[in-house]
Amino acid sequence: DEAVNELKQGLTPGEEYADVATETKAKTDAKLDVDFDLFIPEKYIPGEMERITVYHRLVNFSEGDQINEMKLELEDRFGKLPQEVAHFLSAVEIKLLAAQLYAKRIVLKSDRMKLFFAEEAQHDDLFFAAIIPQLMQQKKTAVKFMDQKDLAVEIKLQGHTRIDTLDFAKIFLRTITENR
Repeated sequence: DEAVNELKQGLTPGEEYADVATETKAKTDAKLDVDFDLFIPEKYIPGEMERITVYHRLVNFSEGDQINEMKLELEDRFGKLPQEVAHFLSAVEIKLLAAQLYAKRIVLKSDRMKLFFAEEAQHDDLFFAAIIPQLMQQKKTAVKFMDQKDLAVEIKLQGHTRIDTLDFAKIFLRTITENR
């Protein structure tokens, strides 16, 4: 495991490195609740073991760059992405982006996205100094703070199709994560 981690960081196995978390790393392992199916059609990837391998890779991604690499790899190997796979990749990216903001749970239903924040957020000055003000001051859409036992927000998503609303959610979250 150590050797694999070192190779991922561009180091040769055994080389010393500092385990420093970057600002783009996930702060939580957010749970995702969606009102659509997340799956890879058997027609797209006929081999069961190949599909399982892709699923395994997707659910273990930790950085957004991995999603784009996966998209290119899938298109190269299996052709144009079907809608279901595009939705799956978008959902994984939303999960990663929201996890950078201390989201412990993301609910994507119709034209709404709810972010429920982890308790750890309360111990990070950046959360209240940058993330919350960004959510309050952005002009893209309506953001409503929800009356919950845990801090949560509801964001109105824009778009006419599922992929439009997922793309809007990704752009919205990128804007918040990049401007903090």
